[in-house]
Amino acid sequence: KTLSNKIGEREHEVAELQRNFVLTSTLHHPNIASPLVLHSVSKINYCCPSIKKLLNVRKGDLFFVMEFVRGETLMEWRDKQLKSAIYDASVEIINKIANALDFAHSREILHRDIKPNNIIVYWNCDKQELDVKVLDFGLAASLKESLKRLEYKPHSTEGTLPYMAPEQWKMDTLGVGTDVYALAVLAHQFLYESLPYEAVFRQGDFHKIYDAVCNGEIQLHEKICPEIETVLRRGLAKKLRDRYYSCGEFAKEYALAVKALLTREKRDNESEWKMAGNILKHPLVKQLSN
Repeated sequence: KTLSNKIGEREHEVAELQRNFVLTSTLHHPNIASPLVLHSVSKINYCCPSIKKLLNVRKGDLFFVMEFVRGETLMEWRDKQLKSAIYDASVEIINKIANALDFAHSREILHRDIKPNNIIVYWNCDKQELDVKVLDFGLAASLKESLKRLEYKPHSTEGTLPYMAPEQWKMDTLGVGTDVYALAVLAHQFLYESLPYEAVFRQGDFHKIYDAVCNGEIQLHEKICPEIETVLRRGLAKKLRDRYYSCGEFAKEYALAVKALLTREKRDNESEWKMAGNILKHPLVKQLSN
């Protein structure tokens, strides 16, 4: 991954990246793509002009290299799945992402940029099961430093707008709940193929988005089921202290909500089939069929 040219021109940002790289290179977890190399380009030799145009690498550019995972991004994978399998798959995937984030949090590291493109879904041949890797911990921050109030700039690379918690928009103190918020957005998007505050984000007005995310009512998909809604609303709470205390807790409550939803739908379907069967047994229906 090539990092912004502007970062390489600012010594304090390069120093922060190097510090974060040292921090995140200690994260060894089955659901985290390991950071491998962070280096600055000192000399470039192109074999042909077309490669030069394609790469557009300049002296001083920074490269961030992480473990290669052969798979698909979260929404690419989701688009190929049967609708009936989405709920069960979401529970498995959210749980694995939560495990990775809780592990990082136990090392006092936040991710700060959880989004579909930073989640790779793949088939683990060793385990013979669906698996997940969380990418791009290069933007991670020490929780201790977050408590000293990190400096954020609107539209900076430290977060992607629809997944940013209110405290990120306000350039305020971050915490574990910041990643919980992004995970809740991810779950909503995976289930309904839309984002919270979808209508506001589509308008593209930065000030309206800020006001909606930080001060307005939480806006979810119009057809969201009550079991899932309860969990997502807490995960998307405006204040850090009102969210789940860990990503694992969110994943656990989310799994219970999905189980309750599927149980209710099964019960409703059985009731409908029973009712249909009773109608077919009615004497008038039998007469008509004869």
